[in-house]
Amino acid sequence: MRDTSLLANDQNSTVQPGEDFYEYAIGGWLKKTSIPDDYSRWGSFEILIEETYKKLNEILKAPETVADSDDRELATKIATFYRQGIDEATIEKQSLAPLQPYLKKIKAIKSVNDLAEVVAELNKIGVHPLFSFMSTPDAKNSKWVIGGLGQGGLGLFEKNYYLAKETEEIRKKYQQHIERMFELVGEADAAKKAETVLVIETALAKSSRSKEDLRDPLKNYNKMQRRQLVDLAPEFHWQEFFLKVGADNLIDIDVGQPEFFSVMSDLVGSIPMNEWRSYLTWHLLIGTADLLSKDLVNEKFDFYGRILSGQPKIKERLKRVIIMMNAHIGEGIGKLFVKKYFPPSAKSRAEELVKNLIVTMGERIDNLAWMSAETKKEARKKLAAIDVKIGHPSKWIDYSAWQTGDSYLETALQARRFEWHREMDKIGKSVDKTEWLMSPQTVNAYFEPLKNEIVFPAAILQPPFFYDDADDALNYGGIGSVIGHEMSHGFDDQGRQYDANGNLRDWWSEEDGRRFKESAQNFVSQYAATSPLPGLKLNGEFTLGENIADLGGLCVSLAALRKVSDEKLIDGFTPEQRFFLSYAQTEKCLIRDERLKMQILTDPHSPSKYRVNIPLGNMQEFFEAFKIGEKEAMFRPKRDCVNIW
Repeated sequence: MRDTSLLANDQNSTVQPGEDFYEYAIGGWLKKTSIPDDYSRWGSFEILIEETYKKLNEILKAPETVADSDDRELATKIATFYRQGIDEATIEKQSLAPLQPYLKKIKAIKSVNDLAEVVAELNKIGVHPLFSFMSTPDAKNSKWVIGGLGQGGLGLFEKNYYLAKETEEIRKKYQQHIERMFELVGEADAAKKAETVLVIETALAKSSRSKEDLRDPLKNYNKMQRRQLVDLAPEFHWQEFFLKVGADNLIDIDVGQPEFFSVMSDLVGSIPMNEWRSYLTWHLLIGTADLLSKDLVNEKFDFYGRILSGQPKIKERLKRVIIMMNAHIGEGIGKLFVKKYFPPSAKSRAEELVKNLIVTMGERIDNLAWMSAETKKEARKKLAAIDVKIGHPSKWIDYSAWQTGDSYLETALQARRFEWHREMDKIGKSVDKTEWLMSPQTVNAYFEPLKNEIVFPAAILQPPFFYDDADDALNYGGIGSVIGHEMSHGFDDQGRQYDANGNLRDWWSEEDGRRFKESAQNFVSQYAATSPLPGLKLNGEFTLGENIADLGGLCVSLAALRKVSDEKLIDGFTPEQRFFLSYAQTEKCLIRDERLKMQILTDPHSPSKYRVNIPLGNMQEFFEAFKIGEKEAMFRPKRDCVNIW
């Protein structure tokens, strides 16, 4: 049995649990820990990611030694990609040469027809100017794959970066960064071209929906036929675009934000081609700079790393290569990672946890006082239909069609082309429910509403989330709360709009929907009242889905623990106390102010401290576990507690 003294070692005993549980649980760790220079935040996820890097590096140095005979060809390609990535001398010698063919295509644009064709070619190499295009399950017929178009084309993350007074200084530095990147690739009139890029992106931002509106699945489902898209946005040459991207058979398209494409079309018709060349050149540069010489790499890091995230130092090349390879051929590497580092015992115990949590979630649904029997029946049906995926895919991607190139850049772009063709090939076919959206070595998990599935990659089934030899309280507070979190996403403000088959369908009675929204609005208010940085409050509406999942995950996991707990004291803590302390361990995190500001503006997850304190402040079980009284800061009367799931 694992020693749980770590829980005590990280505590700050000068703080009472009812005053600030986050500080009480991990304040000792916060005090003695500093953020490494090559990170903008440092916590449980990053610590585990670092451990995963070490394991991946061992594999990537000699992938042939891990691969079976059937995977030897893949291992050889992986080895080539890795060697090209760490060969900094050759990358510097090649300089811009590998990028020149793509720059030339942009410079040759003379017409709207040329523009559409080049935008298509850029999409195939993972660069997505103007908008995003992808294959996607039809949200109202989720067994079938159609095309999907979404707003995009911004070098900054969110529309308010272009429009808000508070981000004016960021915009100035962004324009300066664009200018320097243009200078590095020998573009004349770099300052003028940088100004042009910002003008175009600002126009696109003005027509973009807010991050809050993007969370509404119904509002962002606008299925139409191809001819209707042409009528909506006639100035862009869609026929040439779809032909070039390999989707000429496309009929149905979900156009997420129609008003964006209408404005985009007007821009295409009114902005001169020389200005579009500047815009596309910029997007090519930010989409490929990390694969090129260090002057471009460092300039990109200076803005996106130092300025936006507050990260003092760029990661060493070895880590950057691992990150890049994971992004491009993640499942291929994951197949080797699982073989070397993922024991069957970890999967078996995680499966037991999931089964217990699903049963417990069903019982909690049955006992909801606010929900009608009719809606409960539908909720139960959805819960029973959840597809659980743990560790790794049952069917692996076949990488035999992927070929390496003569440079680090070209090998990466070949991988992007391979993935693009794989995506386009899905359109007009049935959804492949065996497919994963994350590689096994990803330290994360997800719920996919269109497939009604929860997925837990192998890499997250490690400490501090999961211990193969720990007591139940630690695992239910860790990976159990993660499992419960992803399950709860199926019933958060977005997920609840999808049925058991993953279709966008309202299965709620009108009264139950009203009650849900009422409770959810109370939760919005709790988060909106907090201010992690002076003058900057949390956006309770934008983070609502994740906040509901945090609370729901904790409630269902604790209830599941109580079924298996033997009520023993370990290190002086009861099972319930260890459960809450273990949960806080998963969220321990130091973050730089710049990164925190960016998170508040762009990330639907609340900062770690609030992911701990606010959900716990709505749980009577937490108050009872630590004997928290009404005079303590975290206490909330039962009538004011949010209790959705």
